[in-house]
Amino acid sequence: MPLPEPLITEMREDLFWSEVLWEDAWEDAWVPQAARKPSVRFAVDVGDDYGIGTNVMLGSGMQSLEIYAPGSADGEDIGYVDGAHPMPKALRWEELELVCRASALRDPEIRHPGPVAALLLPYLLRDGSESLDAVSPVLDAAFRLVRPQPGHGLRSETRSRLKWPPPKGTTWVTRPDGHLAVTNSGWPPLNSYRTPEAEHFPFGVLAGLFDAARATVAAVAAAAPLTEPAVRSALEVAIRDQDVSALANALRDVGYGDDIEYDDDAFYVEDAWHGNAVVLRALEAPTEPVETAWVLEVLSGAAQGSVIARWFGESPMHHLRLWELDLRLVNVGRSFARIRNGLEKLERSEVLARVGRADAVGPDELRLPVVVGRDDLPAARAAIREVLAQADHGVTASLWNGDEEIGLSSEQ
Repeated sequence: MPLPEPLITEMREDLFWSEVLWEDAWEDAWVPQAARKPSVRFAVDVGDDYGIGTNVMLGSGMQSLEIYAPGSADGEDIGYVDGAHPMPKALRWEELELVCRASALRDPEIRHPGPVAALLLPYLLRDGSESLDAVSPVLDAAFRLVRPQPGHGLRSETRSRLKWPPPKGTTWVTRPDGHLAVTNSGWPPLNSYRTPEAEHFPFGVLAGLFDAARATVAAVAAAAPLTEPAVRSALEVAIRDQDVSALANALRDVGYGDDIEYDDDAFYVEDAWHGNAVVLRALEAPTEPVETAWVLEVLSGAAQGSVIARWFGESPMHHLRLWELDLRLVNVGRSFARIRNGLEKLERSEVLARVGRADAVGPDELRLPVVVGRDDLPAARAAIREVLAQADHGVTASLWNGDEEIGLSSEQ
């Protein structure tokens, strides 16, 4: 098995995913130290003996992202998640999905989209360069595989990770050693070890990991008989028409995959490079259409995510809106601490994206910035109204979007 059995067992539990993704269900089920299970970890091979994986300390809410240099049994942390001082932002989308592709091509027992993408998601570093049209289908498919639930369409896990815009002022700079590092001058803060001034971040190992993953992916295209006219023509038709039957037949006709042996519903590989098996399975028996799409990108040399975006169209995430509002409080007095505490609870439950610092705008008036990020202003307004109901008599409040007042009354 590519993943350790204890991890596979845990992945069957919904609470495990709640802990990995820091969902509300996990916070409600925090486990005392004495009752916690041992940690579970995995590392997948992306090529040239480079590896990447996570270590989840079950029941504690703590986990880390680790990368492995060739010949090393010990990983080096490049990201960390906990409730107090998280530093998770480590991998851009193209990097995260690249290592998922490479690990799947190296080991046919690993499906992509699947467990690797789901487990690495907490370490996604968004900088605005990623295409939501390419990201959404992959994440939706990954969680449908590892965390089956009724219904189709946008997954809640996808929405929760992509609903906030990337931090403003995120910039990539080249360090003196030639490696890319990330800086941020806006809000929210970018909690990452991968900064220009980092002294102990393993930039060299990370660069080697990406190079190895790219080499793994490139080797798949190089091993395919793409110079055969029938194969090349069928590849173009498959991308254009989303019909891969002719491509699978054309590959079979020229002997591609003849050395792959099948046993009932499973398959194993003997004396054949694993990538051939993964390619044919993606064409003939994919778990999701997105599995076929990324394999077609690999075979054709198309830009990463381009076929996925073409096949699946515009992501519903494009329609989410971030509301940056002002809550104005008059005669708030001793009620302010109670109101502030209630709004911070809404922030922790993600009804609000952010509660800012209060400013005095008059002798008896405070302005408190609040940000709504779920694109559900009525629900946020109702939640704010419930918080304000706990204020003392005489406190008045209004909610403003710039110069436009947004009513707080239940009738509006």
